[in-house]
This record gives sequence, C-alpha cells and structure tokens, in this order.
Amino acid sequence: KVDNMARQVHNERFHHASVAFVSVIDSDDFAAIYGNFEVPEAFVTPLSSEVSYEEIAQAVATLDAENIVLLPNNKNAITTCELFAKRSSRHVYTLASGSEIEGVVALEHFDPASPIEANLEAMNSALAETDFFAIVQAVKNYTHGNLDIHTGDFVLMKDGLLLASSEQPSGLLPTLFSL
Repeated sequence: KVDNMARQVHNERFHHASVAFVSVIDSDDFAAIYGNFEVPEAFVTPLSSEVSYEEIAQAVATLDAENIVLLPNNKNAITTCELFAKRSSRHVYTLASGSEIEGVVALEHFDPASPIEANLEAMNSALAETDFFAIVQAVKNYTHGNLDIHTGDFVLMKDGLLLASSEQPSGLLPTLFSL
C-alpha cells in the first residue's frame, strides 16, 4: 500500500506527460531500479507466471500520458503487450524487451526532450545493438556438446545457447571476455 502511494506521488509530478512506461517486473528489486528513472511509470507484477491482458489494461489506465510504452521484460509477455497496443484506443507502443535488464537498457536511452518516434527508434536500436548474457546455476547434470555440466555449476548463456560452464562464476569470465 505504501509503495502504491509513493508511486502515485511520483507520477503526479508528471501530470499529463508526453510519455509514460508500463514495465512488467518480477520483484521489488527491479521496481527500485526502474524507479530511479525520472519518468511516469506503472509496474505490473503478474499474479501468475504470465502477465494478463487485464493487468496491462489496469496499469495503462493509471497513467496520464499522451503516449504509453510497454516494456514486457519477458519473451512470453511480448505478444500480450503487442496485442494490447494494437487494440488500445490510446497511443500505446511495445518495446520487445525480453528481460528486466533489457528494459533497463531501453530506459537508459529514453530522452524526454525527444519525440516518441525518435525515442522508440533509439530504445529499439539499443536493444538490437546490446548483447545480453545470462549466468544460471545448473539444477541437474547435463552434457551439451563439449560441455559437461554438473549440478551446481554456473552456466553462461546467450540467446538460449549454452556457451560455457564452471564451478565458480569467475571461471566464466574468460569465455565472456572472448566474445
């Protein structure tokens, strides 16, 4: 409740803004990161594993802005956001951010002094030009090509491809730096 009030006060500073953002997030940690950007925003934390059309509609309804940019931050939510943008009577756009980190990269390239078209182009370019990697921890033994992965190993991934594994995260750095 307090967080909602803080968000409402934050957004009141941007009464009838040119652009506002709706970000799908999984945790309060990312809400804090996104909150550092000086933009009107609403967050959707899905009630289930997938964001619903209705959750997006409710978030959009809370924003007083001429243009609204949806940051799905999940590859599975992109289609729902695109459908909402297509059906909306408002000026709603979807940036195909596949993770919360990708959403942060997009927001870093937002310029409040630029028109919406220039911002969408800059944010989409940033997403296309940035390489995103993930480090995950293996939950079972697995062999993939020349990788022999054991439970608890750290695995470096890019675009769903397994690139390297190591018992320690630092063991992935040589591979990461060579890419």
